[in-house]
Amino acid sequence: MKQHRLDPSHLEYLTLQQLNESLLEEYLETMERFDDEMNVFEQLPQYQSHTDIKEFISHIVHSAHMKKMMEKEF
Repeated sequence: MKQHRLDPSHLEYLTLQQLNESLLEEYLETMERFDDEMNVFEQLPQYQSHTDIKEFISHIVHSAHMKKMMEKEF
């Protein structure tokens, strides 16, 4: 605000619809599960990508967690 990039009388994010708290908690839980899965990269510092990256991405995209996220309405 000191740099006058934000106008306190016109903060657009305040007009956004608030999401249900239980929905937010559900999303948070799902994102934390995704984050937990990423720990495999820490355990395998020399990890190289799959030779079939298409199959790897397809597995993620078609996972139950991704389906759950895609079914939610905002």
